[in-house]
Amino acid sequence: MDQMDRLLLPYLAELGALHQRHGVARQHLDLLGLAFCAAIRGVVAGGGVRGGHLHETTKAWMTLIMAVCAGMKMGYSSEEVEKEEEE
Repeated sequence: MDQMDRLLLPYLAELGALHQRHGVARQHLDLLGLAFCAAIRGVVAGGGVRGGHLHETTKAWMTLIMAVCAGMKMGYSSEEVEKEEEE
């Protein structure tokens, strides 16, 4: 986890800042995360969502995707966050 904090989070924050510069709204990162999670559920729907050995794998992928989205949000400027809170 120390490696993630030291190496991955700065990268994800920069990736988020890049997305912001290209006009991607911060709340769209959440939608992207949900879309990826829905796709993962679809792939493992036969056994992963209802239980069994794929269930833990599904949960792990969903946790990873949501962590990536959260890391990317850290790169957004405070102006975007304030604008989002006003809406």
